[in-house]
Amino acid sequence: ASLPIRLAPKTIQDAYAIQDHLNSLLAEHWGPQVGAKIGGRRSNPVYGAMFADRCVFGDGAIHMRHEDFVQPAIECEVGVRLGRALRQSGGVLDREAAACAVREVFTSVEILDVYLDLSTCSLLDVVASGTLNWGCATAPSAPGLLTVSWLLNVLPTLQTTIEVDGTQVATGSTGNTMAVTLGQPDGHPLDAIVSYAKHEHAMGRDVPAGT
Repeated sequence: ASLPIRLAPKTIQDAYAIQDHLNSLLAEHWGPQVGAKIGGRRSNPVYGAMFADRCVFGDGAIHMRHEDFVQPAIECEVGVRLGRALRQSGGVLDREAAACAVREVFTSVEILDVYLDLSTCSLLDVVASGTLNWGCATAPSAPGLLTVSWLLNVLPTLQTTIEVDGTQVATGSTGNTMAVTLGQPDGHPLDAIVSYAKHEHAMGRDVPAGT
């Protein structure tokens, strides 16, 4: 279902204002914000927060109870950590600028709780709700020294698979992931960073190192 009429945002700015307030409440229970998720809704990018107590980085396991979810779901993602801030005053913001800021790359599984009816709710409802994000679990960072050339040319070509109990259930590529998220036929994971940074800059915020 959609949000109640008295709570429903009327503009995308309203939706992100509601999400900011929600994030401040969630941080009291889930720990500080340590990152962001960039998702897509009908080829429209949407942004949400990742919280410390709901993220497991590296080889750790994450334990969840099915009964704590309305409708659990997972999505295979490309994760990065920035070694350099993307500031509003940083000049041109493009793929190369994003590549220069990236310190680590890792595969990530986003965990969602789909408590909205996506067949009827609006994009504004999804944004206001925090984009349905519950948390994430990541693999260790890719070994070796990342170069700008590798990030620009190799990263979007990597093949991905999802297995459940040893059985392959889905395949794709890192480029496909971003094509679906941002609605771009030549999707690139760095485009998600650029898109998110531009969103944060429009909100009057820098994207800090460590995100």
